[in-house]
Amino acid sequence: MSPENMRLVRTFRTLTQPENRTFSHFSQRTDSLALALGCNLEDLPEKLGISRRMFFGYRSGQYPISKKAWEKLSKAETENPIITLKDQLVEYRTTKSAKSANLTESERIERLEKTVEKLESILERVAKAFLAD
Repeated sequence: MSPENMRLVRTFRTLTQPENRTFSHFSQRTDSLALALGCNLEDLPEKLGISRRMFFGYRSGQYPISKKAWEKLSKAETENPIITLKDQLVEYRTTKSAKSANLTESERIERLEKTVEKLESILERVAKAFLAD
């Protein structure tokens, strides 16, 4: 499976997992931190001060996540503010609302149709990647 498809599958699984799965929450937060730092997951354990074995064990649920690991993650997140997808969506919607105020109804409909097409394309890629796994 290509790295892009793996990323799509992982994102899909993360979004559909229940909140009470602690390792998935840890994985989601470390994914966001890696993006904020501009590094990959292979480099993140060193930046956090956690061994690679424990880091990937935490992410997979192989080991229970220690209080110290949570503290290191929280400290790194505080030092490197993370813009969440929700924050980005709110900003996007606010910007789009301001721009949309000057559009005619037919222009708004056209934009919505384009957005639906993009979403359909993304969902197709996620479904293909998920089924290929």
